Formats: sequence, structure tokens, C-alpha cells
Amino acid sequence: MKLTYHAKQRMHLRAITVAEIKNTIEHGRVIKEQADGRIVLAHNNVRIVIALNGNHVTVITVIPTKAFEKEAKRYAKQHHMSLRQAMVSLKQGA
Repeated sequence: MKLTYHAKQRMHLRAITVAEIKNTIEHGRVIKEQADGRIVLAHNNVRIVIALNGNHVTVITVIPTKAFEKEAKRYAKQHHMSLRQAMVSLKQGA
């Protein structure tokens, strides 16, 4: 598995771990197959966009699911914190 620079940036910004990405690749369901060949997968609170080249997977970007992002935004507003801090707190069982 290869992570693009963009995916690494988004992982940090959105508090998404490599373990969550691997889980999504292994257990996620296909949400969409794009015209350019990229595939959108979702599992738990994570969506990823990947490109396949033979047996090699390149992660293009990582995104929280819409439901999780909505919950995190509400939590961030209630607790006066950044969206990233809210995502981390929620994942830790806040």
C-alpha cells in the first residue's frame, strides 16, 4: 500500500490512522467506481479513494464518513474545539 502526499496530509488533518485505512481496504464496501478507475471504499467511520495498479494499492485520499463528520462537527461546537480534536476525542470514546 502506498499513500500519496495528499492522503498523508488528510490523514493528519482528519485524524485517520494507517490501521483504519488498512481495515477499510480489507473489509470496506465499494461505494463508487469512478470513470478514471479509482475506487471509493467505506468502512466504519472512514472512506478512502484508491487506485489499483496490478496488486499495488495507492491511497489517493481519506475522508471521514458524512455521518461521523457531522457528529464530530456537532461535538467540536459543543466543546469549543477543532474538528480534528473532536474526531480524536470521539474515536477515544468520548
